[in-house]
Amino acid sequence: MELMKYCIYSFLILLLLGCATPVEPDQEIFIEEIVVEGYIEAGPGANPPFVLLSRSTAFLDSISAENINEAIIRDARVRIDDGTDSYELTPICLSTLDSAIATLIRDQLRLPATSALDPCVYLDVSNSIIAESGSSYRLLIEVDDLVLTAETKIPDFIPLEDFEWSDAPGTLGAGFRQLKTRISDPVDTLNYYRYLTSINDGPFLAGLASVTDDALFDGQSFDVTLQKSEPPGEPFDDEYGLYEVGDTVGIRWMTLDEQHFDFWNTLEFSRANQGPFAGYTRVRSNISGGIGIWGGAHVDIYNLIVE
Repeated sequence: MELMKYCIYSFLILLLLGCATPVEPDQEIFIEEIVVEGYIEAGPGANPPFVLLSRSTAFLDSISAENINEAIIRDARVRIDDGTDSYELTPICLSTLDSAIATLIRDQLRLPATSALDPCVYLDVSNSIIAESGSSYRLLIEVDDLVLTAETKIPDFIPLEDFEWSDAPGTLGAGFRQLKTRISDPVDTLNYYRYLTSINDGPFLAGLASVTDDALFDGQSFDVTLQKSEPPGEPFDDEYGLYEVGDTVGIRWMTLDEQHFDFWNTLEFSRANQGPFAGYTRVRSNISGGIGIWGGAHVDIYNLIVE
């Protein structure tokens, strides 16, 4: 759902330096693709498996609630195969839900009550799928005459240890804190991590750099500072990334498979390096027949009070 929250799937065009004439992409070369965002998670902090489907749009197309709703795919057949059984997911749209539940979901997606957006998600409504570390899961999607596939594996969980609040740098005084924690990374294995933060039971948000691998600390036990994830558009002031004393903080800590890490790593790099002089970064996808992500993760949530 994070892609839907931040409207991540817009296409980037490089600007040509020193060009006096505006350059517009040729709309005739646009090829519509199916965009997939799906996850399967294990662990005490796991969400149920879900998949979001939409169609890509041309760069110069207008963006409106009507256009976004038209791009959402509501009639696909979506299945998850665990190697033994196959489970079919059911499409659930916001407009079909009880008003109280719809309000909760709108709050999580940061959608105003007046928004005309009607997101839909494919869910395991019978709660039949049991996600486990070390297991692989294959996604199969049939839409129109297309068949899309992807596979992901849920890695073993590597926990956080020894949380510690420390004074904020600079002149902020006693009102703000940094959060330090520790990771004991297993030796001789490739490991990938991601975290999100929630403040006072608000939605979990990802920061500008929410993922990392263990390339620089394989097999080591080391301290790390986890910044508070700020909503998009927040100014980079003295309080950015710091926690306010007295707040309740949720840390959603994940270990990812490699393809899942590659997707978020390239997406966040692209998002953080936009501008007229930025180089083009292609976000990595693991969807055969489309674009997007089918990602596995092992998840736990740590709840802390800022002291």
